[in-house]
Amino acid sequence: MEGMYCAKHDPEVTEDTEKNFAELLSEELKLREGEALESQQRADMALLEAKKITSQYQKEADKCNSGMETCEEAREKAEAALLAQKRLTAMWELRARQRGWKEGVAKSLGNVQAA
Repeated sequence: MEGMYCAKHDPEVTEDTEKNFAELLSEELKLREGEALESQQRADMALLEAKKITSQYQKEADKCNSGMETCEEAREKAEAALLAQKRLTAMWELRARQRGWKEGVAKSLGNVQAA
């Protein structure tokens, strides 16, 4: 194509040649414009698909986080209930010991009563 640019200045180059050259350039530009448009459309579709997938992953992540929070709350409640139960058990054991209860004696009494 470089040769054609040089030919423009040649007085022997006819008007038809220049016209043909201009038409070729115009067609080339239209072709490239079409390719660019197709490429842009493909990129837009890929972007939409990526946004859709991202949205799905975000929903799944939100569900997972929500589930983790629920589990953590349940664990904390269970831990608090266990601690309260341990305190209650310790309190009753202390009262029993103050009234003369001994673990070994209670077991042997239990065996005697069962016999």
